[in-house]
Amino acid sequence: MKEIFKGMDNGPQAINDNFNELTSSSRSMEVKDLKATGSLTSMRQYKATAEAWQGFTISFYRVNNTINIVATGNANVKIDGWAPFGANVPLGYRPEHETQALIYVGNQPGFITVGADGSMYNGGVWNTMNSDYDKQVRIIGSWSTLDALPE
Repeated sequence: MKEIFKGMDNGPQAINDNFNELTSSSRSMEVKDLKATGSLTSMRQYKATAEAWQGFTISFYRVNNTINIVATGNANVKIDGWAPFGANVPLGYRPEHETQALIYVGNQPGFITVGADGSMYNGGVWNTMNSDYDKQVRIIGSWSTLDALPE
């Protein structure tokens, strides 16, 4: 880049050369040491899944620091109340503090407790496995996270 100043003899040529350099495909756009004050946000949506040993998949969606948890499926075993799911919330999606999400097993509502360590426990809803409807599992919820963005 050429310095441009008032009264220079080749000012128009220097401006043209600077524009050509800026638009050149060989110009590197790499930033080596970026320092930011305030916060940086990402509008990208991230997704992770965890498999519950009871036979259904739990999905986690993240935009900025908001996490949504969604699960729909069928349990392949009896779901007991006050028991761990055996699936953990992955890093990048964990709540900043213990929180709850809503769960339905068949038509029985309940809650799951989600720990800041990623653990998930069934908070008191279970199925009797009497019918296919009784095997249906639905989970919905949301929380905020302080985890770093996933890779």
